[in-house]
Amino acid sequence: MYPLHISGCTFEDNKATESDQNGGAIYLGPKNPVNPIEICEITGSTFIGNSAASGKGHILFVDSGLTTDLIIDSSNTFTNNNNDSGSGSAIYFNGKSALHITFPIFSDEKLSRFIEFGEDCEATLEDVAFTGCQEKDGDGNAVKIGLNSKSVTLRSCTFTNCGTKGYVVSDVDGASIFEDCSFVFDVQTACCALDITTNKAVTVVGCTFNKNNNGYDASSKHGTLYYHPENPTTKATFTSCSFIQCSGNTNIAFSIRTSIEPEFSFITVNNTGSEDSPSTNYIGEVYLTSETSFNPEFCSINNNVASTDFGGGCAILVKSESDSEFSLTYRSCQWTNNYAVYSKDVGNNRYNGVGGAYQHGFDSSSTNVLLEFNNCTFLDNKSDREGGALAIQVVKNVLITKCYFKGNRAGVKVQSSSLNLLDLPRGAGYGGALYIDPDFSQNGKPQMQFHIEES
Repeated sequence: MYPLHISGCTFEDNKATESDQNGGAIYLGPKNPVNPIEICEITGSTFIGNSAASGKGHILFVDSGLTTDLIIDSSNTFTNNNNDSGSGSAIYFNGKSALHITFPIFSDEKLSRFIEFGEDCEATLEDVAFTGCQEKDGDGNAVKIGLNSKSVTLRSCTFTNCGTKGYVVSDVDGASIFEDCSFVFDVQTACCALDITTNKAVTVVGCTFNKNNNGYDASSKHGTLYYHPENPTTKATFTSCSFIQCSGNTNIAFSIRTSIEPEFSFITVNNTGSEDSPSTNYIGEVYLTSETSFNPEFCSINNNVASTDFGGGCAILVKSESDSEFSLTYRSCQWTNNYAVYSKDVGNNRYNGVGGAYQHGFDSSSTNVLLEFNNCTFLDNKSDREGGALAIQVVKNVLITKCYFKGNRAGVKVQSSSLNLLDLPRGAGYGGALYIDPDFSQNGKPQMQFHIEES
């Protein structure tokens, strides 16, 4: 084993010209070498106009099986390293080692991403402050975890203003851990954070999503965090994450669509929408294609204002495709100062603006639910219509245990309906804390049993 140090060098207009050739400026290989390079350290160097026709490593390609520690510091400059199509990555890494990167001066007029992890890759990337990265199609503006990757960990990385569309990070096919990472925008044009399609294990823990936006595409219904594997092999974990002032189209904060119930705990969703401009789009969704239960724990949902059809003030949808009875249990969750805004009547004595904290049911796909709130807290939530805290419109059992309700208000704007006051449905604006309506369909045969214990 031996070190390689590249310092104070300039690499300009170098090319790997054939479509299967990698590493426009530097190639580290071969695969699984007998005598691998111990360290590759690049400092104080300038890379301009280098290109790999394959798109794999316009600046640097590290081949499969290499255990070389890669060190790139902020004294380097990467400028306009790309191919004719503008696709690909400046760095393409297939190795099995830690990367030590202090983000260099980086820009590319054709919008190639900064780094992609590829075949057989086993890598950890820590404490990197990515800034201003963009990929021309938004397919991982800063980072892509590509096909046949094994495992990638991004730890304590920050991503600031990385992209105007698509996702900051895309995980196609690697077991991944995103730990204590921040995805932050402080400019008007923003995008989403994580697009995860891998069927392998995924953990998102301790991450912050601040002012992300999925509104770049009017048809987009994907969240800041979008998890949608086709055939997952194990459950995903989402814990200790915060979504702050995210905006855009439907499923603003998160969209989790999977056949295996995920762990979903210690999630915070704050400050989406305002009284002057309520969110008309859902803040989040969990859509389970075959599971029969979902158990969010220790979540905190605060200061959100919404006028969606369902979900109440927090505008969160939880649904299952299963034909079996579905069990939904919230444990030790808190809703504070959320507001369900009335904006429209939708027929059959039905309108939005109910459930200041949360609404569940009414829609045929969400009524066959055993609903439980255990040790939850509801503070200062309000609704224009029924249910200052909760509006429950399911036809199965509901259990509310050891919950605390304080300062919730219903009927804040009950007279603002398009209906005349005398024509308002009986009960409009009722239930300062709870509004229970199992017979909303008026078929007279709800199967609900409602229990409140030690609340």
